[in-house]
Amino acid sequence: MPFGAWTVEPSIGMHYRSGGLGTYLYGIEAGDDGDPFRIDPHIVPFATLTAGFELSDHWTLLVGLSGEYLPDAVTDCPLVDDSYTATSVLGITYTS
Repeated sequence: MPFGAWTVEPSIGMHYRSGGLGTYLYGIEAGDDGDPFRIDPHIVPFATLTAGFELSDHWTLLVGLSGEYLPDAVTDCPLVDDSYTATSVLGITYTS
């Protein structure tokens, strides 16, 4: 949706993560120091805001912000301190 010179695209949704993927991302495998900690399958709600600014006919500046809420299946892991993740992206694209 246009917002002045910017094109803005908000989105919300949920990711399903299997126990294997959750353990890969946040868990402690048996070979690591300490006791193994496996993550149960879980759903992660997220919100994203992406904005583009056309610099010329071919170049576009992109800005993205994203946040995820981490459920108890993840935050129970001793390696995870926060109940959310936040990500930002800045990029430029060329379209011929």
